[in-house]
Amino acid sequence: MGRLSVIGGVVAALSGYSYARLSATYPSGGGIHEFYRLAFGNSVITGWLSLLFLLTLITTTAMIARTFGVYAHRIIPLAPGNVWIPAYAAAIVILLMWVNLAGSRLVGRLAIVLVGIKMTVLAILLVYGLTQAEVSRVESLGFSSPTTLLGTVGLTFLAYSGYGQITNAADAVERPERTIPLALLLAVSIVAVFYVGLAWVALGTVPIAELKLHADTAMAQVAHPLFGPAGVVILALTAMVSTSSAINAQLFSQLQMGARMARCGQLPASLQEGERPYNRMLVGGIV
Repeated sequence: MGRLSVIGGVVAALSGYSYARLSATYPSGGGIHEFYRLAFGNSVITGWLSLLFLLTLITTTAMIARTFGVYAHRIIPLAPGNVWIPAYAAAIVILLMWVNLAGSRLVGRLAIVLVGIKMTVLAILLVYGLTQAEVSRVESLGFSSPTTLLGTVGLTFLAYSGYGQITNAADAVERPERTIPLALLLAVSIVAVFYVGLAWVALGTVPIAELKLHADTAMAQVAHPLFGPAGVVILALTAMVSTSSAINAQLFSQLQMGARMARCGQLPASLQEGERPYNRMLVGGIV
């Protein structure tokens, strides 16, 4: 699993390099939509490719929000079964949408707080977990087929994929030609270290059967043999913080890209920034 995290990181780094070069040369809040527009003009191809990517972001946001709901339900099981999971998921998306409507400055401040919390907790888990992991458990694991291998690499790459959203802030940072490539490089590198290390910790401390049984909340389960029941709660809360920061970034990217598409006439004009009176009303309520 650790090796697959490395493979996913290499693929992400190559893709991230392309993002970095393009966003440094053509800094824009539109992200990949701007790259499509430069390549194909303000055409139907640009519109469809951008819309497809936007739908991909929305789908990813839904997947991450469900993960938030699973962890929230583990801590606060208001009813038996999975009834509350979609409710928790919808609630966090609505809350963070309000935050995003307040503007990029508030989004950035919230991102710093959320990332700081999750990085601190995961670093503690990583350092202590590596001292407790059993090497023999990790080395004995393998993959039953090439399909399983490719599928796992694909899922691993998906975990890295948030780096692309950095390009949507290219027009809001100083010296984007330097800042954006550096941010992308650091993002992929740091994530690779954490994913490889935490994969090793998970497989080296918890039996694979138990990880499969608690697949939706695996990281919280990893904390149990290391820190006891309190560790499970702390890791579950950290997972909620982590997924919240990912949703926050996803929504920022979607709003930025949607506004740029609207300006190019590829989405309704009402979606343009500054042209939505209800946005100003919501922002006033936040601030």
